[in-house]
Amino acid sequence: MAQDARALRGCLRSRPQRRRKAIERRLSGIQRRAQTAREIRAERNNAHRRKQPIEGAHAMLSVEEARAKARRCYEKRYPAWAVRMIAEALQQADDVACASDRWEIGLKPPTEKEVLQDHLQAHAWANSWRRAAETFSVRFTERSWPSVGTQHVPLKLTLTGAGEIASFAECARHWETCLQRTKAFITKLVAPRDHAAHALSPADFARFERHVSTLVSLPEDDWQRLCDVLRWLQNHPAVALFARELPVRGVDSKWVEHHNRLVWDLGEALTGQPVHIRLKAPTQFRVRLLDERRSACGLRDFAASADELAHLSDPPHTVIICENLVSLLTLPPFSEALGMHGAGYAVGDVASIPWLQQARVLYWGDLDSHGFAILNRLRSHLPHAESVLMDPATLRAHLDLCVSDPTPTTAQFDHLTALEREALSALLSHDQPLRLEQERIPYSFCCEALQKAMGACRA
Repeated sequence: MAQDARALRGCLRSRPQRRRKAIERRLSGIQRRAQTAREIRAERNNAHRRKQPIEGAHAMLSVEEARAKARRCYEKRYPAWAVRMIAEALQQADDVACASDRWEIGLKPPTEKEVLQDHLQAHAWANSWRRAAETFSVRFTERSWPSVGTQHVPLKLTLTGAGEIASFAECARHWETCLQRTKAFITKLVAPRDHAAHALSPADFARFERHVSTLVSLPEDDWQRLCDVLRWLQNHPAVALFARELPVRGVDSKWVEHHNRLVWDLGEALTGQPVHIRLKAPTQFRVRLLDERRSACGLRDFAASADELAHLSDPPHTVIICENLVSLLTLPPFSEALGMHGAGYAVGDVASIPWLQQARVLYWGDLDSHGFAILNRLRSHLPHAESVLMDPATLRAHLDLCVSDPTPTTAQFDHLTALEREALSALLSHDQPLRLEQERIPYSFCCEALQKAMGACRA
């Protein structure tokens, strides 16, 4: 642009009058555009300088930044405030921690140097806090500066009470819902309880606090259903039933499954007993009576839940638990014995059958890390359980029948014997861990080992 202007000035000295005026007009336009460009650059530089903090300075805390901090404070504390209300209603305030309902924060007022750098920004910041001070407690202080005189500067915001913190954090509606539902919870569920029979423990209060946010966010219909379910559980604390059987309108298995943590935790806190609502059918365990002289209602091969098996009349002296179903179905007959499919890791449910505590228990699983993990789980419930065909000698005799184990477990085993640990270590010692499945061991070898373990001949 400057070169164009110099070229035009040169033309002015050698051109006629009319041509000279035209060139002057073009030169004037170029000069105006140059001036505009300089002004734009200056404005951009000023704007950039306003955004840059002075070295060593601190940013003033805006109202919106303070609201965000107050919101984080509110979200952290309001569950404890709700639980405090419940504890006070039960005269158990000493059993819960007290979350402060007072919150204050410094506003980081500007220094004299910062005000001089951008007095418009400092003025707007102070005015925003003066407007906030019409509703909330904002402390101002007087600063006397040589360059700008005496100024009343916002210094600190103090909020007292849960309602005021919620209001400043723009969570007033949320807090109102929390208050309403906490009061309804006290009136409908907590107050009618037999306090002498069951005072809420610190663990119960912790359960409430853990679920306060969920209780507040529930749609109104679900909130009412939850209250109805919990009230029914209070009136029938020891009843065991499927979710489908709950006599509460609008509540079905899917609803209970979706809200199961609320129902389980709050139900236990209110009743002092575990909730016995079943969501799924209990695991059915396949059973074979290996003594050919015995039957159960004429049946020798059947399936039943652990609860049903607990009522088996005249239970056998010996139980062989097999990891795989085919192994159970091909067990040879033995006197006074019963075979049972452990259903893998569900073997823990089998261990809940009371008469197994007095029976001799043999466990036969795959020779792999998971087989030993299942044995370890069974033995954590039944320490007297013995393993069969899960020893180093069986592994060595059939090493050629092993296959690689693509997903060995890394669980810790605390209930294995020395021989079992030796067999497991041998399986895991290869570059690719090995496994020896039950079905790959010759049937005759299995029968001989089982007969030896039983210490008796076939019936």
